[in-house]
Amino acid sequence: MACIPVCPEGAIHADADANVLTDFDKCTHCFKCVEECYFNARNPSGKLYTVSTLFKEVMKDEVVFRTSGGGVTLSGGEPTQHKEFCVELLKRLRHERIHTAVETCGYAKWENLKEIAAYTDLFLYDIKAVDAKLHMKWTGVDNSLILENAQKLAGMGAKMIIRVPLITDVNDDENEFGKIARFAAGLDGVSEMHILPFHQIGSSKYEMTGSMYEMHDWPEQSTEKAQQCKKLAENAGLRVSIGGSGFVQD
Repeated sequence: MACIPVCPEGAIHADADANVLTDFDKCTHCFKCVEECYFNARNPSGKLYTVSTLFKEVMKDEVVFRTSGGGVTLSGGEPTQHKEFCVELLKRLRHERIHTAVETCGYAKWENLKEIAAYTDLFLYDIKAVDAKLHMKWTGVDNSLILENAQKLAGMGAKMIIRVPLITDVNDDENEFGKIARFAAGLDGVSEMHILPFHQIGSSKYEMTGSMYEMHDWPEQSTEKAQQCKKLAENAGLRVSIGGSGFVQD
């Protein structure tokens, strides 16, 4: 419990069972508790990097990239919100002939996506719903920009894999998923889809950071329904992988 007295905000306390708890409304992320925790039970979940330091860190695995055919994926969060950083890093990786991929929800300024696309080998592009009302209900934003950006990327010849987070009773019915599959199949040059069935594996991360997790009681996606959606996408002319692996490298 050495972390308790060093917290300047009094955000850490122990309950009657000696469980150490953090009030995240008071926490300012000063990390004094991390410095004091000699069991390493407390750690920051991220680090700050410049482009140069991150590039050096990435290139430590250069031999692995060369021998495996793998590469570097920029994920998030949403990478396109940090365009300048991404473009500079992608430029350096392109110069070293390291394969690059960018994961994106597509909700970004087209100018950002276009500039990033110039140095990106592959986009892993999320389509959560085609129906505008459904997308607004579950994400809080309109999906017209997302669909337009997908069409523009495809039109400029960018390689894309469409990824669908498959959510029980949200977008896994034949009507909505059928729309997603037909939209994906209609994009120029797009032939592949990854179906990502909803699960509860990440729920504990919300608890550890004191964040509200609204899907705690939501049912995990069934294997049977995922297979049905896979068949729909295949009927639309797509190669389909459940779980996000499979056909990236031809």
